[in-house]
Amino acid sequence: MPCLEPGANGIYISKENDYYPNTLLSIFRGDWKNSIVHISAGETRNDFEIRLPPKGARLTGRVVDAVSGKIIESAILILCRAKTRVAIRLTLITP
Repeated sequence: MPCLEPGANGIYISKENDYYPNTLLSIFRGDWKNSIVHISAGETRNDFEIRLPPKGARLTGRVVDAVSGKIIESAILILCRAKTRVAIRLTLITP
């Protein structure tokens, strides 16, 4: 990875098409240990292993006005993990 700087580098992964969540999003942190790679200038590392977290799920839908039934564009959705109370805020863009 040519973009690594000397020192500690966090590596975040995802394979969302197969329901593995993007570990860069804070809601998924804490359930597994993020991979931290320590590297020196000019060093090449090939002795680390990155593991995908447990598979997640996909939430799809829309936000609608309760009275008119019209879709509300750019609504804010907050997902919160009940176990850890970690939340992530998403702005929904309606196509």
